Amino acid sequence: MTPQDRLIMEQQPYVRALARNIAKTLPAHADYEELVAFGQLGLVEAAKQFDASRGVSFTTFAHYRIRGAIFDGLRKMTWLPPAARRAVTEQANANEVLEANVARTSASDDPEYLAKQFAEAVDRLGAVYLLSSLRDQDSPREDPTDRRPPAASSFEDKEIRARLKTALSALGPDHAALVRMLYLEGKSMSEVGAALGKNKSTVSRRHAEAIDALRDLLGEKQKK
Repeated sequence: MTPQDRLIMEQQPYVRALARNIAKTLPAHADYEELVAFGQLGLVEAAKQFDASRGVSFTTFAHYRIRGAIFDGLRKMTWLPPAARRAVTEQANANEVLEANVARTSASDDPEYLAKQFAEAVDRLGAVYLLSSLRDQDSPREDPTDRRPPAASSFEDKEIRARLKTALSALGPDHAALVRMLYLEGKSMSEVGAALGKNKSTVSRRHAEAIDALRDLLGEKQKK
């Protein structure tokens, strides 16, 4: 048995646990075993790319790749209702942000640096959820079975959305195009990569850059 095969065998319970957690967020008729199969693709990819010398455990390294593969598989399921599809898109984009953050912190054992990176990750996730809610606000309800309460329409919420739209208009053209495809059009990282002629890792990196640029713009708005 090769080292890669050993890693794959050892992580089988972990793949099933991640698939089970994601299945809880989906309609009851979602096929759990199908999610596990998607996760296996991410696990195999992680085993091929893993480098133990980088100081990250294989479980940590594989975690986001397994989840990302499950989300990629879910995006291809045409039967998913719009509400579930939006949730998958949001979770997939958040997963990409967290994976990028792990890559930044993996080479450091400085507690202060790690704490700062954790705070940065929280802020990035906040931007991801803001962008996701913007699409939800601007899109009509397509699914008559979507029973979620209507989004809040308070003055504060409207002001936040207005600030977000202003910040989006100030992004550079490349970042703006990427954000539009990911959040407003609901495309996957792979689909965005195909549209832009870039591989998924490049799109993921630019996604993190766009989120940081957006956070900076929102921060400047707050200071004014």
